[in-house]
Amino acid sequence: MTGFTGHETATAHSPSMCIYHATEVVRVEHQDNGIKLITLNTGGYYTATTKRRMNQFAEEYGYGFHVFQEKGDWFVTIRPGDTRQFPSTLDRVTFTHA
Repeated sequence: MTGFTGHETATAHSPSMCIYHATEVVRVEHQDNGIKLITLNTGGYYTATTKRRMNQFAEEYGYGFHVFQEKGDWFVTIRPGDTRQFPSTLDRVTFTHA
């Protein structure tokens, strides 16, 4: 992958993933119907680098989501008009991508 440094990425056949340190921060599972199930996982590390890796992965592979932070809370814009907050009790959020 371009735009990434170090050992934080691994891509293979289905599912695709982005690993940062020991955390699979992005996982893409390809469903039989063509829909992709995307899971973003902070691993408990709500850091600027974790967000950057998620966003780099989305940009590199054209998934179109964007992770950002407001007042300490994390959000992901999946598509225009569809923004979701990372649940406060979980370190991950899952959504579909056509």
